[in-house]
Amino acid sequence: MFIAQENVTFVPNSSIYESMFCTRKEVLYIFYSFVLFLMSDSAGCGGSELSVDVRPPAGTVGSSVLFTVSLNPPAESLYYVQWTVNNINIINYLNGQNITNPLYTERIAFHSSNGSMELKNLTVTDTGIYGVNIQVTGANATDLVEFNDTVSLECSASGSSLAFLWSNDTSVITPDRQVQLSDGNKTLTILHVLRSDQGPFYCTVSNIISCEKSSAVTFSISFGPENTAVTASPEKPHYASGSNLSLSCSAQSRPAAQFRWYFNGTALNKTGPVLKLDNVQESESGNYTCLAHNTKTLRYQSSEPSPISVIGKRGRCEEYIKRDGGRPCCGRRLKRSQWATRFICGLGSVCHSSHSEVFSHCITYFAKGNS
Repeated sequence: MFIAQENVTFVPNSSIYESMFCTRKEVLYIFYSFVLFLMSDSAGCGGSELSVDVRPPAGTVGSSVLFTVSLNPPAESLYYVQWTVNNINIINYLNGQNITNPLYTERIAFHSSNGSMELKNLTVTDTGIYGVNIQVTGANATDLVEFNDTVSLECSASGSSLAFLWSNDTSVITPDRQVQLSDGNKTLTILHVLRSDQGPFYCTVSNIISCEKSSAVTFSISFGPENTAVTASPEKPHYASGSNLSLSCSAQSRPAAQFRWYFNGTALNKTGPVLKLDNVQESESGNYTCLAHNTKTLRYQSSEPSPISVIGKRGRCEEYIKRDGGRPCCGRRLKRSQWATRFICGLGSVCHSSHSEVFSHCITYFAKGNS
């Protein structure tokens, strides 16, 4: 699906207002900036770009301004167009039908062929941020992207005195800032869909004689990546040099995210959710991060750094002695699970009378290939 949004900002120039009492002519200067949101689709609209040209760039009160919309490449036809000012609807165009805000009924001319709009009889209150949302026909209307896409559903039925009711699964839909009901509730429009908008959606049509419920419409909504995180296995404050460990990256994403790994901010030639570190060395101590990428939403998110500390023979001895308080083990009955028994005292058969002797024995122990 291809959804494009463009914002145009109108800002009055204060110097013009200071002089208008002399000239009796109010002038509205137009400054504009653009914000673009694009969504690719299976129909090949991913390369389309939306631009808006404002003419004239400076307008006077009582005159007109034309917002000319251009799509590159051009669309065969437009399914949905929405123009807003300061997030207030001016006009909604849906599949050949216009719904215009009554405040603008006599002041706009809408061109359904390309989505352009002419605003007539300008007033000072027309200052604001103008936005346009466009949906091209022929796209896969059930494959949407969270925050990007706007979707419309139209319910049709024959009969007299019909009432239309929309529901998301079992919850009745009521209008709000994100959801609009128009054309006597026949049309449901959801602006900037959320993952909770996947449905199933139903339309129930009723009159005094009967009541009928439509078949369900369900959307596939892509989102993320979010909550990207790295976990180590096994988890330890320090790893002995020569040991093996793995880092796993996870993220909430639909479709599943792709991952690239970084070490101290430099990209590694490693991709995928798991990074294996075999026979790890002290030089590999540092911060590891993964970057998650969703190929559908085109969004990225990096994990928080995961520090990995690798200790060599000397560092391991210093760490073990520190953990035991540096006390010699002579004359102590220690369990096999205690570090002093296994790493320093050789299962209690060796007596050490000083810290230096403990350290020396530790170095010798690891030099023999023990772990």
